[in-house]
Amino acid sequence: MKDRTGFPEVVLKHLQDAGGDSALTVRGGVAMTSCTAGFSAKNGSAIGYFSAAHCGQTQNIYPNTAGTGVWETSTRQAQNYGANADIAFYSVAVGTGNSISNTFYGSSSSSPTIVGGPQDVPEGITACHRGKTTGWKCGTITSIAYKPTWSGACPGTTCNSVFVRVSADQAGGDSGGPWVNGSNAIGIHKGGGSGWSVYSKIYRIPSGTTLYY
Repeated sequence: MKDRTGFPEVVLKHLQDAGGDSALTVRGGVAMTSCTAGFSAKNGSAIGYFSAAHCGQTQNIYPNTAGTGVWETSTRQAQNYGANADIAFYSVAVGTGNSISNTFYGSSSSSPTIVGGPQDVPEGITACHRGKTTGWKCGTITSIAYKPTWSGACPGTTCNSVFVRVSADQAGGDSGGPWVNGSNAIGIHKGGGSGWSVYSKIYRIPSGTTLYY
């Protein structure tokens, strides 16, 4: 079977849950329309979260990992998408009661974990990620200088050898989800194949944005 890139899967829905009118607490690891939220973040006065830039301009974000309940529309406001990263900041409306939390869903899909500070990690350690498709998966970092080569990996250019490859399962829909070492933020899921994953390093977040932890 051909390797899967982790790009958003096609989503068919019959009826959406009502959304946009009720306050939502944004946190990492929750489901988006076709991707997974990474970590809560700020961009100046805007609040929201980091996910993969390739997830598109707008996404609904849900309060849980299952993609159910009251949702809010989020908009891609800033991005670092090219040869070195695939990370975007998605904002949610302010003044409606929406808020952000310094937590993410990690090994538990019901009890969130407090986000630790960002880390730049070496090869050989264990790293874990949460995706809305595969859930919680862990593996060993096999390269911190990986060059993605699948079609469209770095649109309009060739990827540089600056991404991280991990021996952990992933699938379409996991894109944008959080990568951690323990509870410390280390990356945003980009893609991969059967039995391996690739993420963008967390310190390559878009200029002017900040991780909320």
